[in-house]
Amino acid sequence: MSVANARFTYARILVGGSAAGLAIAAALVGCSSSGGSGTTAAKPTVSSLVDTMRSDFQHAKSLRIAGHLEQDGRQVALDLRMRRSGDFQGNVLMSGANIQVLRSGASTYAFVTKSFFRYLQATKNVPASACSVICGKYVKIPPGAIANVSLNNLTGQITKNVTKPKVHVQVTATNFAGQPAYQVSHSGESAYFAKNGHHYLIGFRSSKQNAAMTFSQWNSVPPISPPPPSKIVRG
Repeated sequence: MSVANARFTYARILVGGSAAGLAIAAALVGCSSSGGSGTTAAKPTVSSLVDTMRSDFQHAKSLRIAGHLEQDGRQVALDLRMRRSGDFQGNVLMSGANIQVLRSGASTYAFVTKSFFRYLQATKNVPASACSVICGKYVKIPPGAIANVSLNNLTGQITKNVTKPKVHVQVTATNFAGQPAYQVSHSGESAYFAKNGHHYLIGFRSSKQNAAMTFSQWNSVPPISPPPPSKIVRG
């Protein structure tokens, strides 16, 4: 199996998870567009939280998204640090394969662990001989293979689909991941916003989509560097 063929094999697997950002946006739409104004003056209204969330995504320089969701009948887990430049780094777990991905500048890479390689052997008939070439190294992914995974794409989905509230739902004070939060819940879905300071979106739960996501490192993800040349498969 040539290195070029190996690259496209990985790309086909990664494409299945490329819509994860779209699914997150769709889930948020389901909750935020169903909200209504809170009745306690000291609390923000759902309408104001929606406005804040839309603005935060539009102006965010970076963001970390972690959690899991169900897509096309299968579970997809992810932990991605994303920057407005289009760079990202993290892990996508689906169909038993833990894929480490990294985009820096115009290039996107997947790191080939031995466990990932065993998965490729079992599901894609990759020959054992290829491991000596690609295991423990980064394989460059063809341009556009996972184009949907970007902060710009997620922002576009939020901007396009999240609308003003239409029905009345309370804003309640709670805790999320150990920090004070405001919760907006409707029809099996809940969104969580930081209570103290700026009301960043910090979490989402949906029984409908079997989803649980956290949002953190708003505007604080460090720059993402490409892999060292010695760790990139050439040819």
